[in-house]
Formats: sequence, structure tokens, C-alpha cells
Amino acid sequence: MIEPKHFKILAAIGVALWAATLYSQGTPLHLALLKPFSIVVTAMAVSWSAFDRWVWRWQPLSGWFVSRPDLQGTWKGKLASNWEDSNTGERTQQIQVYVVVRQTYSKVAIRLFTAESSSQSSSAQVNYDEERVYTVAATYTNTPRILNRNRSPMHRGAVVFQVVGGPPVALTGEYWTDRETKGEITLGARCDTLADSFDQASLFQYAEPREHAATAGE
Repeated sequence: MIEPKHFKILAAIGVALWAATLYSQGTPLHLALLKPFSIVVTAMAVSWSAFDRWVWRWQPLSGWFVSRPDLQGTWKGKLASNWEDSNTGERTQQIQVYVVVRQTYSKVAIRLFTAESSSQSSSAQVNYDEERVYTVAATYTNTPRILNRNRSPMHRGAVVFQVVGGPPVALTGEYWTDRETKGEITLGARCDTLADSFDQASLFQYAEPREHAATAGE
């Protein structure tokens, strides 16, 4: 995210170029012209902060000014993995999963909850290709609940989600870990409220993809 010091530097460069242009044209310069400098920098910083947090989500800006998808919310779906229980050798069936996306224009953070563990992203980024297909790539640390760590230790991994639809109606992802496991995640229902745990997320009401599509078309 751009910091206040960055605005000061950008504004100073702009002032220097503006002054040099006026001087080259023979316009007299006065120090009084620099008095509004701090006001301008403050206004730029406040404007950027508002845009980064809220304004970029406004529907009238979508498409022509802002193309980045708004993914914030709690997503509900299924996780399929090739993980095997070290004690029994049994493979995990598809399990319920919730993915919480916290997002501003410049940043995104992801938390993933299952009944037995939670994962927190250490880095995450929204990307797109030449055809404007958006993906979210993240590295994360998984922390199982303490009573499960004898068979499922803490580990690190990475995940890549593809954004489906515009506005987004689903996320489909693949993940892999440093304990040589991998799997797929499919998320097709969404709630605007941000969950802090698996149990809390399980109590939310989720809009299915068709409901999102109907809302977007209104």
C-alpha cells in the first residue's frame, strides 16, 4: 500500500517539474506558492485511503475504472485431498471448508477453516493474465487443533484459486504442502460477513451462485 511518505515524494516531484516548467517559460516563482503543499499531500493520502478501502468496490466504477474482482467475504465449499492418516492409512473424504477473504484494493489476506485446523496466509496476491482471467495465489501456515497434531502436524503450503464469473460467483483452487500432500478446493457459496472460526462460519447464511448472478443483473 502507498504510504504518506510516498505521496510526499510524488507531490515533491510534481512541484519540482511544475516549477521548472514555469521557470523555463519565464514565469516568476515565489515561496508562497508552496504553502498549500502539506494540504495537497494530506488530501492525496486521505483520497487514496478511501479508495483503497471502500471506493474501489462501488458498482459505478466496475469495469471501466476498476476491473479487480471484489472477493471479500466468507466462502463455503468442499476440500478434497490425498492426505492419509499416518495411524490408520485411511484417506480423507471430501470435507467442509470455509475460506475467509479480507480485501482492500491493494491487499488481500486469506484464512481457511476446516473442522480440524485453520490456515492463515503469510502472503497473498490477486493476479490476472492477458485474457483477464483472475487468480489469487497465496502461501500459508496450517495450524491443526492441538488434539489433532499427533497425526496432523503444523505445516506450510501454497494455494491458487481461479476466480469464476464477473462479478465472482465461485472460486476453484489447487493446493500443495511441504508434507507432500495436495488437493482441490471448490467454493460456490458466499456470505458478506467475515468469520473468525469454523464454528462461526457454519452458522452463516450463504448466497448460492445463482443468487449472486440475479443480484448482479438487477
